[in-house]
Amino acid sequence: MMRVKECLWLTLFICILFFVTIYIIRRGDTKVGMGSLLSSSDKSSLSSSDLSVADHIQELIHKYPVMVFSKSYCPYSKKAKSILLKYKLEKNYHVLELDQLPSKVDDYQDELGKLTGARTVPRVFIAGKCIGGGDDTSALEKRGELEGLLREAKAIVDE
Repeated sequence: MMRVKECLWLTLFICILFFVTIYIIRRGDTKVGMGSLLSSSDKSSLSSSDLSVADHIQELIHKYPVMVFSKSYCPYSKKAKSILLKYKLEKNYHVLELDQLPSKVDDYQDELGKLTGARTVPRVFIAGKCIGGGDDTSALEKRGELEGLLREAKAIVDE
């Protein structure tokens, strides 16, 4: 009977240790260069010492005619991205999934909050200007204004 209790406690300890390790890894306490924070479609040779979070955000919103700061699991982010995917944007469209960054997620959201007045995701930028989030993107599309903004920003690729 004592052997079973010891095995149960050991199993519990291993499970707790596993979840704590996963939490630490997901939180991103390790220092990683900015180059690994960028998605595969953005091959900048930046390191974390080259740009602050604020500078990185500014670089992205000015580099891409359509820039979305998102979280992959967020329904509002999914809504905005699915609307934008209806248009032929190709390389003029970029998404940075904040939940997939190894660190600085809160820093990005804090900076986006300072810049746009809201730290929630998604934050959708067209021609360097924040148009809002998922509901705002949807409302612009329903009013027939989104395509005009995308064309004005030269984001839509005409064949």
